[in-house]
Amino acid sequence: EKKSLPKDQECNALDQEDELTLCKLRMFLRSVVERLMKYFKDFTYPIDDPDYRRIIQMPISLVDIRDKINNGVYKTVSQFLTDIDLLVSNAKEYYLPDKFVGRNIINKACHLQDSTFSMMCQFPRGLAVKCNEIQARRELVKTKNRSNDPEKSNNFEDQAQEGKIPLTENDPMATENQPAESAESAEFAESAESA
Repeated sequence: EKKSLPKDQECNALDQEDELTLCKLRMFLRSVVERLMKYFKDFTYPIDDPDYRRIIQMPISLVDIRDKINNGVYKTVSQFLTDIDLLVSNAKEYYLPDKFVGRNIINKACHLQDSTFSMMCQFPRGLAVKCNEIQARRELVKTKNRSNDPEKSNNFEDQAQEGKIPLTENDPMATENQPAESAESAEFAESAESA
């Protein structure tokens, strides 16, 4: 006769498995960012220029991305690629393509993006799928907790308007407060995570 574990022990085992999966994601992302920092030094640190901060609404650098990895912010490949896209779009917005320096930086940004996509192809597809499942499950729990606690929540629509819950089922982190994913990243993330 097979005995089943009590519900709290099952949840604990699932949490441990989830954390191990997310740890593997962090380790992989950290190695990708370290390689990018080695070869794309122009994007390693934040740009310390008042004009830059005035023009670019959501500045980000490779150091910022590394810090987000270390703080466990990224739960999916898609979330990481969204920030890489943000870094590239910031470069394209700030630097003028009609000047040599601007064209050179934009070229490096595009090279960084392509290099990232190439490295991310090495991430096991099964782990990418597991990461998506973990994120979706955690968002579902958060949503249920919010709806069960009247002090924390008005209703689903109010929370969505405030950017507190996902606006799409496919990308749990897509909120009004975050930049939209580029078509290239979305396509890459879907192919990396669907198989």
